[in-house]
Amino acid sequence: MRKTLGHVAFVLLWPLAWFYAPLFIRTRIIVRVKSEVLVVKNWFALDVWQLPGGGKSFKESGIQAAKRELLEELSIDIEDKDIKQITVEPILVKSQGLLMRYQYFLVEFDNKPNIKLSREITQQNWLSFDEAPIPRIIKNQI
Repeated sequence: MRKTLGHVAFVLLWPLAWFYAPLFIRTRIIVRVKSEVLVVKNWFALDVWQLPGGGKSFKESGIQAAKRELLEELSIDIEDKDIKQITVEPILVKSQGLLMRYQYFLVEFDNKPNIKLSREITQQNWLSFDEAPIPRIIKNQI
């Protein structure tokens, strides 16, 4: 039910999101274990796999935002030394019909971390690095 409600809300608010989305910087975190990447489905979105992440507040650094999003969405708590910033300047990516400005980060683990989904996330999965929804320009930097 919550997933369906999120889809309806997304479609109804899409025109507003289309206008405002490119104005804000968002984070995307590549959580990698060997050759697999963690992907999630968000309740407020279409039914697509995406990298974990979210909005960055005005006074927050990209690393702070990425760490906060991992903790809030998946209960993954990491140290600054455990995260690598891949893009300093945000890149423009088309996502679900919207243009989004993303900063990308990488967190690598030896083993899959324990994950506890927040109410914001409806599902999680592990995809191969090649299948993961990572822009080619980012894949080439990893």
